[in-house]
Amino acid sequence: MNDTVRQFRNFFVSLKLTVTLLVLSMMLVFFATLDQVNLGVWGIQQKWFHSLFVLQNIRGVPVPIYPGGYLLGGLLLINLIAAHVYRFKFVWRKSGIFLTHLGLILLLAAGLLAAFAWHAGRINFAAVDLTLFRLRSFRIGTLAGGLCRIGVNGVPFLLPLMLQVGFGLSPIQSGSLTFFTSVGALVIRPTSRPLLRWLGFDRILLYSAILASGAIAGFA
Repeated sequence: MNDTVRQFRNFFVSLKLTVTLLVLSMMLVFFATLDQVNLGVWGIQQKWFHSLFVLQNIRGVPVPIYPGGYLLGGLLLINLIAAHVYRFKFVWRKSGIFLTHLGLILLLAAGLLAAFAWHAGRINFAAVDLTLFRLRSFRIGTLAGGLCRIGVNGVPFLLPLMLQVGFGLSPIQSGSLTFFTSVGALVIRPTSRPLLRWLGFDRILLYSAILASGAIAGFA
């Protein structure tokens, strides 16, 4: 790891960043409470919390004067996750601290997701059209299929490691056995459309999940 990447990582895992973000968040709530007299509850939510930066019109030009709730919440979420990955080690006597941090991470993630859902519902061309989840096939394919893809996409990375570390093969031997996953990804591209027309989306989803689960279980 070079010095630039190490400094970048140390910045996001530092306790100083955590304290700074918490102080800024408390000040954000304080300033928003004072501004509630002028804008009301709905107005301060839009200006102070549902924004990356708090903007103030100065001579008709919007100027950022303070980090908004989205920016502080997103940075705090990254800081908590990075700290757990690089700094903390799980021990049972500190399980309460881990559960508290896990609750904060879930709370921040749920808040950012809810904010995106609210924003996407207000614009015409959102990056992700959440109304697609009303379709049963899309909802099942995305949520359940996402878990399936986590296991399937982990195979090209974990299988070569198992062959090298567990069975003592060389990197060339390991790569020669596992490169067929890339060939399969190339072959399935032109055949996916005819298969969808022949079997339908529901059957393709069911059969592919069964085959992928059986293939992954075969590695055990």
